[in-house]
Amino acid sequence: MTVVTHEDRRARIVQSVEHLAARWRDTNGGLLREVFPLLAEGRPVPVERIADRTGAPSTIVEEALVHGRAGRDGAGRVVELSGLTLSPTLHRVDVGGVALYSCCALLAHLTPLLLARAVRLESVDPRGRGLIRMILTPAGVAGTAPRDAVGTFVTTEPESVAACVGANFCSHVHHFTNRDTAATYVAEDRRRFLVKIGELRAAAEQLYRAVWS
Repeated sequence: MTVVTHEDRRARIVQSVEHLAARWRDTNGGLLREVFPLLAEGRPVPVERIADRTGAPSTIVEEALVHGRAGRDGAGRVVELSGLTLSPTLHRVDVGGVALYSCCALLAHLTPLLLARAVRLESVDPRGRGLIRMILTPAGVAGTAPRDAVGTFVTTEPESVAACVGANFCSHVHHFTNRDTAATYVAEDRRRFLVKIGELRAAAEQLYRAVWS
């Protein structure tokens, strides 16, 4: 496994987050942010509910959802937005007893910022299959178990992220119970690298400031 210096790691994280931000920056972030608390109720969200919450006409809501690439069910209700979804993934976010899921470890760390409340996260190590648990608050990470847990990140290109953020970013960014299981995963793709949990949180804050604040 190639050793990545702290400076190089930080530069790669900043660059990849900038690519993610560019994907969402031209959306109606103020309106779409109101969708996250509705999703956190654990049910598909009708367009009419978003319109009622924001005071925006349904046509404006529809336009924002299209630009924001929201996931919809067969009835047109929102079931996913910006990587937060009602469908199970490796990253389960408990919001006051309601299950919400994240497409990747980074977006899981974004959740308490978008909801302005603490959440409990339970991630599955995709190699060792062990569980990583932590409490995420608007102020930071309050607790992590096991304590040796780490994350992975990936170097990106703006075109690939714009084309398919899931395949070119989200599918590479996970939590692991320890460096050993993470190292086997990183070794499979030269674009991947290890990061600390605090670095994932800092990256989430960078993305939040760029798109949602």
